[in-house]
Amino acid sequence: GGLVWSQIGAGAFSSPVAAATSPDFARFRVFVATADAAMFRSDDGGASWVMTGPTPEASRMRGLRAQAYGVLTAGTDAGAFVSVDSGSTWVPLAPQLHGFGVTDVVAPPPPGGAYAATDRGVFRLGTAGLGWQPFSAGLPEGVAIRKVISDPSGRFLIAQPLGMAGTFVLSYPTPELGAPSRPEDLLVGHRTAFSVSIDPPQPAAFELAFSSSDPAALSPFRLTVYAFAASAEVSLQATRASAAPVTVTVSAPLSLGGKSVSFSLSIRNPEPRIGSLSPAEATAGGAGLKLALFGDFVSESVVFWNGSPRPTTLSGPTPCALICPPPFLSVAIAPEDIATPGVAQITLLNPAPGGGLSAPFLFPIRPLREVLPRCPRCERPPAREMRPRRP
Repeated sequence: GGLVWSQIGAGAFSSPVAAATSPDFARFRVFVATADAAMFRSDDGGASWVMTGPTPEASRMRGLRAQAYGVLTAGTDAGAFVSVDSGSTWVPLAPQLHGFGVTDVVAPPPPGGAYAATDRGVFRLGTAGLGWQPFSAGLPEGVAIRKVISDPSGRFLIAQPLGMAGTFVLSYPTPELGAPSRPEDLLVGHRTAFSVSIDPPQPAAFELAFSSSDPAALSPFRLTVYAFAASAEVSLQATRASAAPVTVTVSAPLSLGGKSVSFSLSIRNPEPRIGSLSPAEATAGGAGLKLALFGDFVSESVVFWNGSPRPTTLSGPTPCALICPPPFLSVAIAPEDIATPGVAQITLLNPAPGGGLSAPFLFPIRPLREVLPRCPRCERPPAREMRPRRP
């Protein structure tokens, strides 16, 4: 039908042993490794070539794959390697396979793991810092693997043994979410954490969906689970208390079977505590003031002055980028509250469920200092300037 193969690289290099094309189809980039341990790259589909450097550790290249953004993975006689600069430099892809004969390295889209076909079977590299782990259950023992092929999700793999007929297939089952470690009752304004087990761990990252029966108390969100993670840590923070237990549901995406787990959680207000006041004291006879109270409270908390409630509003920082000052309660204190010297008792009430009345916090009201009239005769006369005598 008019389709004819044409040779590329003639005259630029000799004895190619591995080749790969970039998935970035906007420009037809080709990579070639040669038998004399050199790497070449073409940015125009093979019309021109540039030597980028030696192969990893100048070893014989046995398999080469191009990922997006100039990332290359390579299997060599010295192990598995990765390059992030289109083959100019290479580093070992975890050290455990250094010295192994690696024939192929496939890495599904990040944040996922990687698979290596070696003379000793298939190995899997996760993202949990465990390095390469054997992954050859069901494959012929002692048989070298020539190639590993993965679908884009990394959940369907094909292994091709070297020197024998047949192909082996592995398909990851959909994950089951295990019963979470039951968190304690959640306090408004505080965080609590629990974990959900994932069996089996998945080869690529995915998101768990979180929902609750009372969205006003617990807002829904999504949580990323990284490749080959056996559990997911979930952190919750309630925005308000709930009279009835709240049902929390964690679900896997529909593409992974949509399995979910649920549990009930009681959300209550914290025990009230007055940590500090600003200002810490007042002067008798002064004007009214705005008192800032820091401690454990909620938006519905009320502050009492000598047993009588005072207007209380929740104040907090405006949106900030890094370090945010803590929220506080702003309490309106009238001039008659500080008209005479003494010590006022301030208490904090957090409503039910939970909550309660705090211990009294003492607020000193200092007497106004008297200013004595000036006494002209009591003042020292100004010092006279001493001038040297003339001879």
